Amino acid sequence: MEPIAFWRAGGTGLRQALNTKKNASPYYYDIGAYLPGDTVAAAYYPGSASAAEGVPVTPATDGWRFDGWNTEADGSGDSFGPATPITKNMVLYGQWSPKPIDVVFDLDGGEMPGENEGDPASSDPIVQHSEALKTVTAPEGTPVREGYSFMGWSTEQGSLIPNFDGDEQLWEEPDDTRTYYAVWVPNPKTEVTVKTENITDPKAEHPQVDDKLVTTVTASNTGDPTSYWQGVNVSVPLPAGVDLMDEPITVERPDGTTQTLDPKDVYDPETRTVSLRIGDVPGDSQVKVHIPTKVNGKALPPKSNEPTDPSDPDDPNPADPFDPQVDISVKVTGENPDGSPVEELQREAPTPGSEQVLPANPDPTVTKEVTNVTRGDTTDAQVGDLLRYTVTVANDHPYSELKDAVASDLLPLGLDLVPDTVKVTYPDGAQEAMDPADVYHDETHTLTVPVGNIFGGEKVVVTFEAKVNRSAVDEATPEAHDIGNVATVDGNTPEDKKGEQQQSQKIFPSGWIKFAIPQPTVAKTVIDDDHPNGYYEGDQVTYSIEAGNSQPGTAWEDVVVHDTLPDGLAMVATSLTLIHPDGTQERLARDLYDPETRELTVPIGTIQGGEVWRVTFACDLSKPANGTAVVNRASASGTGFGLTDPSGDGSSGIQSGGIVAVDAAGIAEIKTVQDPYAENETNGSDLVVPVKKALRSVAVIPATGDRVVDGALTVSLAFGAAACATMAVLRRRRAADR
Repeated sequence: MEPIAFWRAGGTGLRQALNTKKNASPYYYDIGAYLPGDTVAAAYYPGSASAAEGVPVTPATDGWRFDGWNTEADGSGDSFGPATPITKNMVLYGQWSPKPIDVVFDLDGGEMPGENEGDPASSDPIVQHSEALKTVTAPEGTPVREGYSFMGWSTEQGSLIPNFDGDEQLWEEPDDTRTYYAVWVPNPKTEVTVKTENITDPKAEHPQVDDKLVTTVTASNTGDPTSYWQGVNVSVPLPAGVDLMDEPITVERPDGTTQTLDPKDVYDPETRTVSLRIGDVPGDSQVKVHIPTKVNGKALPPKSNEPTDPSDPDDPNPADPFDPQVDISVKVTGENPDGSPVEELQREAPTPGSEQVLPANPDPTVTKEVTNVTRGDTTDAQVGDLLRYTVTVANDHPYSELKDAVASDLLPLGLDLVPDTVKVTYPDGAQEAMDPADVYHDETHTLTVPVGNIFGGEKVVVTFEAKVNRSAVDEATPEAHDIGNVATVDGNTPEDKKGEQQQSQKIFPSGWIKFAIPQPTVAKTVIDDDHPNGYYEGDQVTYSIEAGNSQPGTAWEDVVVHDTLPDGLAMVATSLTLIHPDGTQERLARDLYDPETRELTVPIGTIQGGEVWRVTFACDLSKPANGTAVVNRASASGTGFGLTDPSGDGSSGIQSGGIVAVDAAGIAEIKTVQDPYAENETNGSDLVVPVKKALRSVAVIPATGDRVVDGALTVSLAFGAAACATMAVLRRRRAADR
């Protein structure tokens, strides 16, 4: 076989064969994708290379420069060129070296600071001489450009995203130059505005406790649309006078979406700070954050901080100023696109009217109780009963104020206010007795009691007493039969707006209102003023007529005591006496006794329940002409309030009453009038005079609220038995004397 030269062109896999003998058949070989420097393998595979006469064309491959042919792969053999004779079979190796490449870093409007402080900055491109297969190292230092963030390097000029890769090898480059351009992103132009609004009452001059406030934080980037404010954080430390509400915090994002945040996830109760990670805000856009808070009781001054002028609540004590602490401050932080900090922005969001915080609107309540002082609350109330009312005005809402409170009570016609019983107990325990002329209007039966300002958790108690009058059951006044009544409370809010009137439940005394009929009593007694052991002709006797009313709470009215003297009695006109319940004595006129009719008439008037009046008078005793006992009947007549229908039993609980006659009577009897008393017996022995005893005759007419008491009950005193016992003693003593 003739000598053949094998040409190895390198990475293109091109292999050409040259036959030195004319008309010799060409050989085709493909060594594959060997890299420069590799040796020829022992086995070859047929390829598609074409045969050519002479030295092949200069091969080329990306990233490499062809340096010629050599008999050794590593270039240590003989170079081979077109004039080199071929005397034997030989293998030639292409010689390659990496292409030289210039790497240019274009600052694209920026500058590279000097290496040392004070060195001038340079805007010239930075050129590095390198070659294929080598990696590129970015220049030391960070370029700067006013109003921009340097983000890195990119092979595309004007790109906002760097693509520089320090691990990437250089390879085939146009014009054997690779250019990197500085990537500049505009810095944001930041603005923050904050505003706090009173959502509860937008028109309020001053906020109140419990008012809902919403603070809106608007973080804006007004810069170039390609800029962005990176990693925006909003921090809101809450002042002592407001609390974060348990409502979502909302974030309105630039893309139009709204995000809701659970306050528990963004609030630190120890530092009382709301911390929100907003993220990036692109240029020409904004983010809005809405934070709901509520004014709390710490925004109110302590009660000891009274105004200098109590009549002017807007005149605080300058010696003890108070800050409500409801103005909210906001801090917004973030970064430029390169991570450098943007100037922190702090803003104040004052609450409108925050120089003074008013208490919350009150939640007043009024309750009313009644107790029957006369007979307790276990039985039905009756006409004349004394009722004690307790009206409690309370403000249950914390940190609120009921201003200028007034408790009112429209007394029913069936009740009469007892003067001088209206009292007010204030929250501090102080009591004040109210002048009825100032708080009670008699014509309208209206009790109106000013109780002042009542703060949250405080109460004021008004007490008064009233008596049930006859109109509560009188059939002539049906409009007065309902004695249930309601207490009301009126007052103003802390903003001096009229509050809604509150009223108590309608209350009644226990059971049904009934009336009590007077229970008159008449008792008549007689004693012998001269002899204790009997009644003798010629003696003087004294009569006592007791007229009483045993039913509490009633009045026996227009009472007149009557007594007609029987035969055997002669009135001692100068002895007529009226003894009052308190023991005082009143001498009565002689003309109350008519000698012709022998009738005694003594007007007493009204006898209240529990009272007893006594009429006393003396008479000379003689034997009646017919020899009978000396009996006379004393009576008392008057009026009371009773059932107009005697058949009514009150089972329905409702009574209808009116004025009815109420009478009573009592009897005193002297059964025997003896001959004039003999001082000595015929045998000369003295009589033993027993203790003077009184004859009593009592007539009592019981009465209840359910039936009429009428007529009289006569009870005869058994003087005869006592007289017989006395005579027996005398006989025994006389027998002993014998």
